[in-house]
Amino acid sequence: MLDLSQYWDRFDEALKGRYDEVTFKAGFAEIEDLYRDVTSGHRRLTIDDVMALFADTLQYVQDWTMPDREELEMRMSKNGVAETVYLLRDRGYDLDLVGRITHGFRELSLTALVLHHVYPNRFAMCSHHLASLLYMTNVSTVPRFYLEYCQELKLWSKEKSSSKLSVAQTEFALWTWYRLTYYGRSEERKRNRDNFFKDPWVRNRRSSKIAESLKELGRLDVAWSYLDTDPTVAAIAAWLEFELMVRKVLAKVGVRTSRNDTMDDLIRNLPTEAIPQSRDDLKNVWRRRNDVMHQGEKLSREAAEWVLQDVLHFVEYNA
Repeated sequence: MLDLSQYWDRFDEALKGRYDEVTFKAGFAEIEDLYRDVTSGHRRLTIDDVMALFADTLQYVQDWTMPDREELEMRMSKNGVAETVYLLRDRGYDLDLVGRITHGFRELSLTALVLHHVYPNRFAMCSHHLASLLYMTNVSTVPRFYLEYCQELKLWSKEKSSSKLSVAQTEFALWTWYRLTYYGRSEERKRNRDNFFKDPWVRNRRSSKIAESLKELGRLDVAWSYLDTDPTVAAIAAWLEFELMVRKVLAKVGVRTSRNDTMDDLIRNLPTEAIPQSRDDLKNVWRRRNDVMHQGEKLSREAAEWVLQDVLHFVEYNA
């Protein structure tokens, strides 16, 4: 079972493999102290606060490009960034405010970096690698993507942490899991992987996010996506779509079908105007299906693509 609190407790250990731990922790403490009054609302965010995030002591910002101070100060003033950040203090996950802040900073990475330090209970730095791990893929706008990412971390903190972690801490805990799993001691890498990928809640959540990301795609779109990695799965998905369309066409012309009907029976009853080429061509589409489903036969990419092409032709012809 995955417990993110355990990985948060090992954050310092993960740092040693990536950064100078002493320098990092000292720099992080300085930034926390600097941002304390901004977080509490006692003062507004300044250009000095933002530029301080790019100090040499905060080594992780080497992954970000330092903005031009003069240009950034002008944009912050023109777009009222400081006041908008202050308003966000009591507004939860307000899409409009986050959108305005993102516009003012002109990029998500700087927006996330600042909000992570101002409101760490709600906001994270936004690692695109972790976003991919959590399957944050099907989001329409940049601000909405960031908010859904932070809310997803909040959910993971609630469900997969034995102690109450902030959103920022949850992101660091997941980063720690990643570092220890792929760069940690070899004897514990498999255990770390199993903690994550075999956890029932994690498995169900990731499956739900994958399904959500695919909801705007048709089954044939999904089938095509498998063509190079698992052509047999691609063909199975196409056969499902083929049978559903055959039954749909028959129902439309008033032909009743049952679960005991063979595909030959169904194809025989199709009206001529529903057949793009010939009945034999349609039967050939189905020809290897039983061997794949019941005998475990594997298809080559070429064979699976042939099935997909013919099914797509039939489906589009009858759409």
